[in-house]
Amino acid sequence: MYEVVGAEHYHGSRLGVYKVLFKTRAPKDSKHVYLVSELSSYYIGRHELRVSDGVGEIVLDLLPGTYPYFFGDERMRYWPDEDVVIRTRVRHWGTTYDASVARVPPDKFLAGNPLDYFLHNERDSRFFSRFSGYTAVRAIAPRSVAEARLEVLGCKEGTYPMRKYLLDSRFAVFEGIVPCDSVRGYVFWVRSADGDEVFFGEEGKGDEAPIRPEHSSSRVRWFHGAIYYQIFVDSFSSSTQELPPRQGREVRLGGDLLGIVERLGHIESVGAEVLYLTPIYVAPSYHRYDVIDHKRVDPYLGGDEAFRTLITRAHERGIKIVIDLVAHHVSPCSSFFVNALRKWRKSEYWGWFRFLVDDLSEADPKDLSALWNFISGGCRELPHEIRDRDPFYEGFFNLWTMPKLDYGNEGVRKYVCDVVRHWLGLGVDGVRVDVALGIPEEGLEGIRECVKEAREDAVVIIEVSRGVPHHRYEYTADSAMNYDLMFAVREFIGGSITAREFVDTVGSLNARIPLPSVHAMYNLLDSHDTDRAITALGGVEEYMRALTILFALPGSPALYYGDEVGMGGGGIPYCRETMMWDEGSWNKEILRHVKYLTYLRRRFRSLRLGYAVLEPVNEGTVAIHRYLPEQEFLVIVPRPGWEFSYELEDRYSRVAGGEVSGTVYGSEPLLLFRRLSS
Repeated sequence: MYEVVGAEHYHGSRLGVYKVLFKTRAPKDSKHVYLVSELSSYYIGRHELRVSDGVGEIVLDLLPGTYPYFFGDERMRYWPDEDVVIRTRVRHWGTTYDASVARVPPDKFLAGNPLDYFLHNERDSRFFSRFSGYTAVRAIAPRSVAEARLEVLGCKEGTYPMRKYLLDSRFAVFEGIVPCDSVRGYVFWVRSADGDEVFFGEEGKGDEAPIRPEHSSSRVRWFHGAIYYQIFVDSFSSSTQELPPRQGREVRLGGDLLGIVERLGHIESVGAEVLYLTPIYVAPSYHRYDVIDHKRVDPYLGGDEAFRTLITRAHERGIKIVIDLVAHHVSPCSSFFVNALRKWRKSEYWGWFRFLVDDLSEADPKDLSALWNFISGGCRELPHEIRDRDPFYEGFFNLWTMPKLDYGNEGVRKYVCDVVRHWLGLGVDGVRVDVALGIPEEGLEGIRECVKEAREDAVVIIEVSRGVPHHRYEYTADSAMNYDLMFAVREFIGGSITAREFVDTVGSLNARIPLPSVHAMYNLLDSHDTDRAITALGGVEEYMRALTILFALPGSPALYYGDEVGMGGGGIPYCRETMMWDEGSWNKEILRHVKYLTYLRRRFRSLRLGYAVLEPVNEGTVAIHRYLPEQEFLVIVPRPGWEFSYELEDRYSRVAGGEVSGTVYGSEPLLLFRRLSS
């Protein structure tokens, strides 16, 4: 069951987040029970229920919205909420789930005047944030609220319209953008569909006293709008040999760090500013996410000295380095896990892991013997005897090969923090937190705190495969892997959603994220965990249009190695194929296009840091406006096969040269800019 058990209020009558209780009867053989929803990217770990007398409970602070959810345990066995009648089916990463639906608040709460449910909290950066000369002010209200405006005090004093983006069938988010980052106060003017009008101020509905914001202006950091280049290290380049093709094999090919050093010229020529490397730690697998030693570079990659060389050479070229922080799990060959397995409760590391038996005598002797054989063999090949068996400990996706760390243990938190300090001390510029979607909120807060204590300007990117807006970026991260956006771009270019639906999706997405984090989002079209974008989209032209949209949107556009030369491939491991270094096999048209887009990002500050307004031109064409006080950049992108007609509001300059005004026509993307008065 779920139940709204309370709500926060500010200054007496102003509504805040709802406190929602989720409750389920736990299966008798379940050790750990989780709430599974878009809040956790439909994965276990972020929200664990407290179980007592066979009943699990958790209370979450939630904004208004519709939340499909179900429950799961450590074995990834899922069940819907039997007490909730409203159900839906959710599909994510190719899997369909039966989910219950939590409507927050319940429909019965919404009786009466919709203006009573207007929600804004200036102390929450999701509702009030400043960045790069602009201030974003947001509110959530029932969809029947027809219009909202901002009456602003301070610089650029005046009235500003608020754009309306739909959240679900009942609620919308309103966003007002003020071209000033020193707003002193503001009042909302709100009108319902029935024509009721009211001011909403410091004390809530009917009050005209201005709301006084508390947030200071956010500094522009190097990771705002930066261009990333992701490398799957094993497949990229070797300093000692020509790498063989992968051909669907999940084996080591031999890529190393000095091989990356030798290719820095190519990476720089593409226009990349940040390298994101998949794991470089000592590990038995080709992907190295099953870490044995977090503080040592795998000797097969060249060891610590090769990594220092890479950092030095990359920094000399002005290229930053972000590494994968595998903070969710380790390898069974980790010394910590081996110690815990040998000494059990007498081990100082026993509490680091989530064993599902109270004593090793409860584990199947054959399973335990096979596990020790696996460890003795360096954790390279899982014995066939246990491949279809459940481990007696909680693991990533219930795998023997990746025992999960318990963030309820202080030793785990201190260790991960120590790992962070180690790599930042070597000169690393940030971390991407692997499986962040399965780490509790307080664990992510601790990681970010450690990063910022070591280096204030280091970036923290969290892996989130769905539900990007459901994270508190001031506290848990600076950025996230923006798979929500990836799906939207692919769907628009692929024709499964219209330009209007794309605009609404992106607008709603960005309007729920603090403005600085919108510009820090790791925006991608593919990665080491997905099929290649050119394959998914079905062709070169479709892929190039998708790239144009990606680079036109706010955030940090990310290329996956080989994207720039047209590499294709399906899901894992085909998306991890050997990098093509034979220039004769490169798609030079795509390479020229990528270099052009990265050049524009570097040349036009409004394209890099400007706030965004999207509009549908027709069903298959979208226009993206990027604004800074001094300049607007306009990109019009039709899907292949579509033509557009667009009325310009002023005289613009073409990026390719020449001026244009009035009505423009075309079937190719159009890139324009104009100077604005400061």
